[in-house]
Amino acid sequence: MSDSLHAGDLRGSANRGKIVASVALLTFLYAMMVLPAAIYNPMASFDEAWYASVGRNVLHSGDWLTFYYNGEPFWEKPPLFLWTTAVSFKLFGVSDFASRIFTMGCGLACLLAVFGFVRREVNVAVALLTGLVLLGAQDFVRFSAKGQMDIPVTLFLTLQLISFWRARGRPNAFWMSGLWMGLAIATKNQVGVLGVIIEVAYMIVAWDLAPLRQWRWYARFGIVAAIGLPWYLHQYVVHGAAFLDWFYYKNYSFADDFNDHLFYTRYLVERHNVLVVMMLFGAGWAVYRRVTANEKLPMLMACWALVIPGMFSYFGAPHYWYIVPMYPGVAILAGLAINGLPVWERWPRPVMGVLGCWAVIFQASFYLPLPKQEALWAAKGLVPTIQGEVPQEETIFLLMESDGRNKKAIHIPAAHYYFDHVSREVRDPGRVEDTVGSKGPFFAVGRIDVVEETYRSKLPAHRMELVKQQGDSGLYRFVPTQLASEPSNMSNVK
Repeated sequence: MSDSLHAGDLRGSANRGKIVASVALLTFLYAMMVLPAAIYNPMASFDEAWYASVGRNVLHSGDWLTFYYNGEPFWEKPPLFLWTTAVSFKLFGVSDFASRIFTMGCGLACLLAVFGFVRREVNVAVALLTGLVLLGAQDFVRFSAKGQMDIPVTLFLTLQLISFWRARGRPNAFWMSGLWMGLAIATKNQVGVLGVIIEVAYMIVAWDLAPLRQWRWYARFGIVAAIGLPWYLHQYVVHGAAFLDWFYYKNYSFADDFNDHLFYTRYLVERHNVLVVMMLFGAGWAVYRRVTANEKLPMLMACWALVIPGMFSYFGAPHYWYIVPMYPGVAILAGLAINGLPVWERWPRPVMGVLGCWAVIFQASFYLPLPKQEALWAAKGLVPTIQGEVPQEETIFLLMESDGRNKKAIHIPAAHYYFDHVSREVRDPGRVEDTVGSKGPFFAVGRIDVVEETYRSKLPAHRMELVKQQGDSGLYRFVPTQLASEPSNMSNVK
């Protein structure tokens, strides 16, 4: 075993130097992978634009407890992440990058928390190895560059399970476990209880019931309730049964038509096959070490890696970002398993080099070629004209193709976020007047070819004016023919 790499038994400045160098390397790689997307990419994700719109509306309304989206109360998610987005906008201004600052910080904190945990449990070299594996999880890096809730929840769940493990020898750590669980629930509702399910699965599979004999394991739920419940109670007091009925319907009435229980299995095999191999090997190795050496930590990591996709395969909708919280567990499990291989004993540097190159190349495949997001760039280009020409009280309608699945049309959350107007979709050109519900002029955004070929013929009683063209999209003003004789200063393309 190489003392220069396996530094777990070393002390003093040499070991501190290895820690600092490892942290610097992981931070550099993380920044190199995350920052380009966080700076460059527009709001392609439905959820990301959704949360950014709600966060900006907090600044508009001044109401930090009842959130609004597109003119309606927003009860989809609890307040923590939305607060951080609003604070970021207040400090740095409204921008795509500002909406992603908190998520990027949570991703880096999660990476370093995993490194620190493995360093204490094993050594610096295995901790660095584990960090490289986590950086190779493309979805972990991808969602660290998006203003969504999945990475903050991943951080809180990671810290909860680390605290749970440490509480085996230091029972007061259960209090911190409760803190992180409460923050997870305050971020993404019932997803925050995944950590408890993993803990229970571990205690059963590893037959380690010692935590259940600690009163603090139960008492910590008081902290969870103190953090997670107040906002829900406030909304119920203010909005009554409307909030309660809506919240239950959206969060606890599972779709009856979800039958694709192999969705996550296929996704992981097709998109993360290397991680799947590591995970399956690590799970088998964890069982072997539990039986032969009474090691329990690998069993906790195996439960972490397997319970999350298992739970969502049975209960959840097919959205691959739901399983992002599994990746730190997969990385730690893989690091522990690789540490037990003879190849790691003999050639630790080449193994880390291969994993590092794999992580960088795998992440680079996400950027090359860069995602095609012409419609969103076009939408951003229309913003100055919309701000100057469209009154704030006007609704902007998004004109879709007849099947309502025009992939190049801007989705409502992005339109609401960029345009800062209430937005509505028009999915059926034949019923556009019913959707608009107005006999006066109205504004709309759509692909120019779709608007010219489809909507012009569906609105014979309106004169269509192209106010601004940006790429293949345009801002239109539809004026009833009885008003068309009035002078208009928007009849020319700008």
